[in-house]
Amino acid sequence: MLSAMSAATPLSGLSPDRIPLHQDPRGYRLARDVQIAAAATRPNYTQQIEQAIQQLGKTLESGVPLRRDVPRGFHLNIVA
Repeated sequence: MLSAMSAATPLSGLSPDRIPLHQDPRGYRLARDVQIAAAATRPNYTQQIEQAIQQLGKTLESGVPLRRDVPRGFHLNIVA
């Protein structure tokens, strides 16, 4: 039985003639384009996430040290 990938395709699943991004001179420009797009878009958070982030901000601004005896995610409690 033949495999879905051809014998010339490496384990990564990428075509062998494709230049890795870190070796492609266009990679830096592409990465910069992604950074610009990310900076210009606003996150689409739900109201629950917005409230959790605001509460965390208030907690951090209070100057009171965060509790260390609580489980991970305690201070930013977001339930999906």
